[in-house]
Amino acid sequence: MTENRDFYNNYYLNDNLSSWRRVGARAKVSNIKSLLGDLSSIKILEVGCGEGAVLQTISENYADCELFGCDISSSAINSLKSRKIPGLKDAFVYEHGIKFSDGYFDFVIMTHVLEHIKDHDAILKEVKRVGKYFVFEVPLEDNVNGRNLRKAPGNYAERIGHVVFFNRNSFKALIQRAGFVILKEKIMTPPYYVASFNLKGISKLKQLITVLVKRILLPLGFDKRFTYNYALYCAKDGPDHASEKSSLFEH
Repeated sequence: MTENRDFYNNYYLNDNLSSWRRVGARAKVSNIKSLLGDLSSIKILEVGCGEGAVLQTISENYADCELFGCDISSSAINSLKSRKIPGLKDAFVYEHGIKFSDGYFDFVIMTHVLEHIKDHDAILKEVKRVGKYFVFEVPLEDNVNGRNLRKAPGNYAERIGHVVFFNRNSFKALIQRAGFVILKEKIMTPPYYVASFNLKGISKLKQLITVLVKRILLPLGFDKRFTYNYALYCAKDGPDHASEKSSLFEH
């Protein structure tokens, strides 16, 4: 997980992106709540927490949570600590592991992190060790639109640090190989308020139409054509969780 540390140290020095990350955090927390239900009175670790937009959003909705964050970026952790988020117990730079005992956290969340990492084995092993239940979310970018964007001038994915591109099958395979049981899954269109952030006029209207069309087409398997977000709610592998499995397909 420590690859490209310099890139992410510089990334979180750009305050112009903070507002966008706060908007995106609303959607991420909404997805987490739809999968987990009530988040009250639990210990939550966010791995790849950045400057803490998701943790802050959880804190605003669940004041009695104990929150923890880790990231490879020291500038992100410094920014997170400066926010003085109620319920934040610890925030630390990830070096070679997570400094807590086995099963310490009720939930561990990784939202839009795994697409930034080429070597997943070590971090997923650590995440599984310290947690009881887990939410992983990624963008599904192994599709026609994603490939076209990566060929375009300015390479969007490279600019924001995406180095692995998933489809539903490849992401589920990764999580299952790491020893997790998938209890629920959710595929969804990025919400309009995120997709249209910083757009104006006709561009904003075009984005509204795009979001509506993607929602209509999603049940027809158009994640092979367009990029959607995909979340998995998981437990550790084992017979105790076999009866918990279910499927959640939403847009």
